[in-house]
Amino acid sequence: MASFKLSKWYLDLVTDAGDTMIVYAGIAQGGKLRLHYSSVLETANDRIAERYSLRRPLDPVVTSSTISWQSKALKVDGNWNTMAPGVGQTIYRCAMGFIDWDCRMPLAVATIGDRQGLGYVEKLTMTISPGTCQFIRCVGDGLRVQPTG
Repeated sequence: MASFKLSKWYLDLVTDAGDTMIVYAGIAQGGKLRLHYSSVLETANDRIAERYSLRRPLDPVVTSSTISWQSKALKVDGNWNTMAPGVGQTIYRCAMGFIDWDCRMPLAVATIGDRQGLGYVEKLTMTISPGTCQFIRCVGDGLRVQPTG
């Protein structure tokens, strides 16, 4: 059993006017250490703002066609309605662990607060400690990983 685990959600929204919101929520665990985090990066007109929290975020609520996520700490209440089927795969697996990429919604209608536009949602799960492998490159033919040491 791996002693390290990173589970990260990425959710975004881009309006017709080009305003953007990018949301991260997740947990990193290693041994007895557990770090919860969430953040929002948003642009509107010429303004860029970032908010973050180390409070335990709520997990997104997932159904077959919708994903919703909210954070009182970050003042975010968002919904994503799928427009295309998801895709996912284990992009790397070895005796030390795995990296799973799950693109839940490659294209969605998204609403966060009073903003609406196109969105994207993915979840990344990783049980390989970042110090265990050296990620050489990610190119068209795939991810190349080499154990360190």
